[in-house]
Amino acid sequence: MKESWPFVEARKVIQRAKKLNKESVIFETGYGPSGLPHLGTFAEIKRTEMIMNAVRTLSNNTIRTKLYVISDDLDALRKVPDNIPNKTQIEKYIGCPLSSIPDPFEQEESYGEYMNKKLISFLDRFVDTEYEFKTATQCYKTGLFNDKLVLVLENYDQIMDIMLKTIGEERQLTYSPFLPISPVTGQVLQVKIEDINVKDKTISFYDIDQEKKVIPVTDGYCKLQWKPDWGMRWATFGIDYEMHGKDLTPSAIISAKICNILREKPPELFVYELFLDSHGKKISKSSGNGVTLKEWLRYGNKESLMFYMFNKPNVAKKLDVDSIPKVYDEYLNNICKYNQEPNNYYPVWSVFISRSVPIHHHHQISYALIINLLIACNIHSIELLWKFLERYKEGSSSDQIIIELAHHAFKYYQDRIQNTKKRIPPSVEEQQYLKTLVDALEQVKDDDPHNIQQLLYDTAKKCNFSKQNMKKWFKMLYQTILGLEEGPRFGSFIALYGVNETISLIQKIIDNK
Repeated sequence: MKESWPFVEARKVIQRAKKLNKESVIFETGYGPSGLPHLGTFAEIKRTEMIMNAVRTLSNNTIRTKLYVISDDLDALRKVPDNIPNKTQIEKYIGCPLSSIPDPFEQEESYGEYMNKKLISFLDRFVDTEYEFKTATQCYKTGLFNDKLVLVLENYDQIMDIMLKTIGEERQLTYSPFLPISPVTGQVLQVKIEDINVKDKTISFYDIDQEKKVIPVTDGYCKLQWKPDWGMRWATFGIDYEMHGKDLTPSAIISAKICNILREKPPELFVYELFLDSHGKKISKSSGNGVTLKEWLRYGNKESLMFYMFNKPNVAKKLDVDSIPKVYDEYLNNICKYNQEPNNYYPVWSVFISRSVPIHHHHQISYALIINLLIACNIHSIELLWKFLERYKEGSSSDQIIIELAHHAFKYYQDRIQNTKKRIPPSVEEQQYLKTLVDALEQVKDDDPHNIQQLLYDTAKKCNFSKQNMKKWFKMLYQTILGLEEGPRFGSFIALYGVNETISLIQKIIDNK
């Protein structure tokens, strides 16, 4: 089996650790606290954890791993989000650091602290390894960044030379890697730096009141523009690995150069592709397209989401609510394969991080199969669903994986299918096909799904469907019987629903009842 990508990345980290003679490696992930944690936050952190786990496994735990989660809460508020209370009150703080803006929810000392606590709650719920949470405000104001900030000042011209090549002519006139925090308004200023004094470790600029101010570059009196900030952060903490979205690749290249100027080796980087909605457009928080984390966790579990995040992270993928059933079934099938032949390269091994992959052998019961059953029976209660599942596979109602699956599928059916499904009435020709199928089913003596599936193939041939046209045959069955375009093996559905019940259902469709 081909080595999975977390192990490929882990080997890079281990090789780096050996070259730098390090017994522990530090992974970093950043968070912009202007909004709540979202699917992108989940994806970046869980993928990072997968690599950390692979490092520990490949090194037999001789290389320790650390995870730093850093909140950029000293960033300025650029616009007031639509989904917060007290918007009018917050508007007057535009341009101020998030950590110095009053909390619009009136629960914490600042907006930044409120969002940071939301992130910590998110991390405690979803992160399986220990992490160290840091805020930009603390790092700047406690002097943790001071040494590297002085180095930025000492190498000001060299860093400016890098940055000026990346921005437009108008922006070049006022650009500086340092962003002073106004002593007058508290705003983060993007102004021209008039003078730098390496000896005194200060910069001078004209403030909002048009007076020339001199402030230290240390102790939180100013912050860095985000690209220099990223490189400075890597240099300060000795970060060994970080992943980022493809859209940040140009920025990462610049930040790596700045990290080198600050006399540290930039981390190994991994570029992941962005998620797309059902129309192939980039998912964004502002447009609200695509699936939310809350929606996924209503219709699927976090492990199925991690399974989706695992597969081909460097390929842009569609992520919408209607992809959940298929992903969930692929996740369960992968567990079954792992149970038969345990191997660290299976996605589910990475999904469960430090936990054991559960035992699951009921691979014939799938999300799609349950949905089909709910449609056919018009089931309105989970209790009735259990009766069918128990008849199909004894012990289903006590299997934790099946219990979780059934509850998610039932919610999906209630919310997205129950009031929208629409069977396509069979044509005269299709009615004859269905009658032929009824005749064949009446001869069935057992409910083995494999035998029934073969019967479906044989019936298709009797109806003059060639091997190449089998897809058309099954599509006709799904459209006329269940009102769907496709689904799992139809033989499994008949076995679950019941042969006699299927005959009655088809007969009603033929009779247009």
